[in-house]
Amino acid sequence: MITRRCTQRQFLMRPDRETNNAFIYCLAIAAHRYRIRVIFTAALSNHHHRGIEDPDGNYPAFLEHFHKLFAKCQNALRGRWENFWSSEQTSVVRLVDPGDVVDKMVYALTNPVKDKLVEKAHHWPGVSSVGAIMHGKTLVASRPRHFFRDEGGMPDVVSLSISRPTPFKDLSQNEFAAMVDLRIRAIEESAAAERRLTGVQVVGRHAVLTQRWSARPTAPSATPTLLPASPSSPAFATSSSPPAPIGSDVSSRRPALLVPSRADQPRWSHPPIWVVSVGALAGPAASSCLSPAGHIPCPRPSSNGPCKRASRNLTLGPRFLSRLLLPSRIGSTPLTSTLVQCPS
Repeated sequence: MITRRCTQRQFLMRPDRETNNAFIYCLAIAAHRYRIRVIFTAALSNHHHRGIEDPDGNYPAFLEHFHKLFAKCQNALRGRWENFWSSEQTSVVRLVDPGDVVDKMVYALTNPVKDKLVEKAHHWPGVSSVGAIMHGKTLVASRPRHFFRDEGGMPDVVSLSISRPTPFKDLSQNEFAAMVDLRIRAIEESAAAERRLTGVQVVGRHAVLTQRWSARPTAPSATPTLLPASPSSPAFATSSSPPAPIGSDVSSRRPALLVPSRADQPRWSHPPIWVVSVGALAGPAASSCLSPAGHIPCPRPSSNGPCKRASRNLTLGPRFLSRLLLPSRIGSTPLTSTLVQCPS
């Protein structure tokens, strides 16, 4: 199963005649070129789902060709020239069991219903393989005139057949369609019951078709958050995902020098101050701490008064710490740096 969304969650794939035609055309061109069998597809306003079978191992080239071709085509239609797709990596999930294939197929086809956009899956005005699966139809598209040249080598008309998944080849077209239809109807009835309880109405086809393509959903999405590494916290997580298990591969790739977790931090009587101590490798590094009064104690005792190495320390606030670039050497002398946080 393949999923990818538009940049900034914008409705760049808002259903309309040109967008639906371009999506099918580019998908058919890429599938034919790389011998990909499409088993389901659904294009919403700001993302798409697609299930494929790849007997020759060409899906990376297929993804690259389709996403590039459709992005250029849509940018020409919208009058854009920036990136069309989100910078996140395309989600590619291998569906191992036959039940997983049906589950994801139903999930993709009923996505507009669960998002309260339409009441029935076949009401969705965008690209959907519901009709092709239920009635054995073929998706047909013509060459988009707003992007491809009339005298070019692209075909005038292309067709895309929706294949039945290999684990269900023993079923007839009608038997497989009845099984999928039963699952879709269950999702539609469950969504209708939920709307009756909450009083929420669907957006409707007309509102979907008339929304601005530059708009985006008002509901916030889960964004990746970088969390500090500690024995009880993961290295990376999202705001809606559970913590990763301790000792996972992700946690082991985190640097050792990080701010401690909030529970482990001491209470500060002043904003945290960081001191970057730079010293030559030939001698001990000046790893010291800046007190609230500004005195920098020297780690080596001296009878000559306060240490004069304070001029080698750079006092930074936390905002500018991430922008610091220290040279690795001055002339022929290699340098080492140490970060020390100053408690009250």
